[in-house]
Amino acid sequence: MRKILITGGTGFIGANLTHSLVGLGYKPTLLIRNQSNLWRLKTIKDKIKFIEGDLTDNKILEKLIIKTKPTHIFHMASYGSNQGKQNNISLTYYNNVIGTMNLFNICCQCGFEYFINTGSSSEYGIKKKSMKETDLLEPINYYGVTKAINTLTATMLSKKHQLPMVTLRLFSPYGCWEDKLRLIPHIIINALHNRPVNLSNPRFARDFIFISDVINAYLYFLNGEKYYGEVFNIGFGQQHTIGKIVEIVSNRLGKKLDVVWQTHLSNQLEPKKWLANIDKTGKMLKWKPKLDIEQGLVKSINWFKNNIISYI
Repeated sequence: MRKILITGGTGFIGANLTHSLVGLGYKPTLLIRNQSNLWRLKTIKDKIKFIEGDLTDNKILEKLIIKTKPTHIFHMASYGSNQGKQNNISLTYYNNVIGTMNLFNICCQCGFEYFINTGSSSEYGIKKKSMKETDLLEPINYYGVTKAINTLTATMLSKKHQLPMVTLRLFSPYGCWEDKLRLIPHIIINALHNRPVNLSNPRFARDFIFISDVINAYLYFLNGEKYYGEVFNIGFGQQHTIGKIVEIVSNRLGKKLDVVWQTHLSNQLEPKKWLANIDKTGKMLKWKPKLDIEQGLVKSINWFKNNIISYI
């Protein structure tokens, strides 16, 4: 049985991975801070091992890694993805770069079977066509810069030490356990409560991908082929506007949503294209997303209906 370590396991993506691993019979170890909120994991807490520490505390982190001896590390912890709330530039660099460098270096010294780093489509910046892993990285915010640094470092360390390390460059995951302030939960939850939905611009677009498809990509690396320094786009390969999301949710709920546009603007420049090229991922990982935007939104609506008490 693999000894799995997850950083950021209490967050949206990390919690979904943790639930999936527990469902497969694993007992993953989660590195958490003493102030971590475990609300996403309350139904499976007894099936997880928790260790308390901070990625930025190199000495404590080294002791924890040596003691845990993980075979597979899923690194998901980050700061700054929600730029509306997480906008401290110093913390963005300190947590994302220093913390990740500590984890990289300690794990490379101790050894592992696989290290899966989490990247972001924000690394690409503004492009006029679908984004490929070989594109020049031109991030337009500090978060994207830090994620690009981590991706390049993971690639360098993997090749230098001949250790299997990859980066999954995520586009716009959505679905179960997502934060209520993010776009799709904000639309669905307010619609369910018959409250106004405050949005920016109906033309803003993203490549949305349902969370179960994202998790399936991570799970590949439990038994999949070893890759060294590779980067893989994890998106659906289609982009949809905010206006389209509102339209689908409205149709599925059978009611017109009370949408107030332009009540708050985007926290970054908004390109006309935000689209993943997933050819490489499909070819090398034999992976492709299963749920299109309509199917994913239906699952999201049903999940939020059944778990609305968690968002009160």
